Formats: sequence, C-alpha cells, structure tokens
Amino acid sequence: MHYVAEKERLLSPLLVVDALANSSTATLGEVRGYLLSVLQAESELTEQEQKLIDKYRQETERIRSQISAIQTRFVGPITCHIMT
Repeated sequence: MHYVAEKERLLSPLLVVDALANSSTATLGEVRGYLLSVLQAESELTEQEQKLIDKYRQETERIRSQISAIQTRFVGPITCHIMT
C-alpha cells in the first residue's frame, strides 16, 4: 500500500500513516521507512526551491541594475520638482 501512496501521492502523508497505523500487516519499520522517504523528498524539494529563489533574486538584481543604467544613460538622473 505505501508503495502506491509514496509514488502516486494519492493521500497526504498523515493519512497514509493513519491508514498504516490501523493496518494489521504494516510494521513500525515500514511506517518509519515511509516517513523517512517523505521527509527526504520534502527536503530535496525545499533545496531545489531555495536554489530557484536565489537564482531569481540574482536575476532581479541584474535586471534592476540594467534598468538603472539605461535610465541614467538616456534620461539622466530623475528629479522631482514640486511647484509651489
């Protein structure tokens, strides 16, 4: 059962653990193995997403620098004059 739950992710991990806890055939070792694999997958996903966040931050900073350079090169410094 946990193979299908693990590969297809048809149920949340909490529901899978609940189902395994009520099963007369599932062992504590199987539940532990399932939980370890879920935590490992979540950890890997978090790491991948953190790398994407870092990449997007760098890209954003690069684009902001380009925008600033274009503004100062073609328009000059932007100043605000308040008429009184």
